[in-house]
Amino acid sequence: ARLPIEMVERSTVAGSTTPGRTCAEMLAETRWYLRGFVLTAGSPRDSAGPQPQCDLCALASLAFRLVSELQRRNIPHNVILSPPNDKRCRRSAPNSGLASFGLASQPQPEVCALSPEVFVLPRQPEAGLPEDAGVCAGAVDLAGLVTARSEDAYRTLSEEGLRHIFQSDVSLPAPTFEDLICKAAWMVT
Repeated sequence: ARLPIEMVERSTVAGSTTPGRTCAEMLAETRWYLRGFVLTAGSPRDSAGPQPQCDLCALASLAFRLVSELQRRNIPHNVILSPPNDKRCRRSAPNSGLASFGLASQPQPEVCALSPEVFVLPRQPEAGLPEDAGVCAGAVDLAGLVTARSEDAYRTLSEEGLRHIFQSDVSLPAPTFEDLICKAAWMVT
């Protein structure tokens, strides 16, 4: 079973999962409760095969650099690791011009390493979450498995209310996150 956050649409910030590369994506803001990054990696440059393993050292290095930047800025964050999602690797790449010569008419599958996904979720300090919010802002909650603080909170909680709480009291303000997007783009190899 997958966490709800793993199914969220994403936009590429920089990079790709092709050999020798890392990739930073951001969660689509209109599709999830808060802003966040998803990091993956392609295979090492010298690997071969139809489904190569990812370059774990490159992925760990990218995650380390992003988390270090958050720590340097004193921005609280949650990190969630998830196993490779083979459905994300079933993309199509252009034929690199072969179709114009009549040699290929269908897009060719893109070679995509099976990479774990590292979710890095920068957020506001939990102390800023109103006591009457009724929910927590821990990693599991941010991943979509929300914990109500009481039975009353559970009964009154709605998706719209949860979205409002997370977007106003948990998610980083847009200017701060936009600055992080630029920084993350420069970190990608």
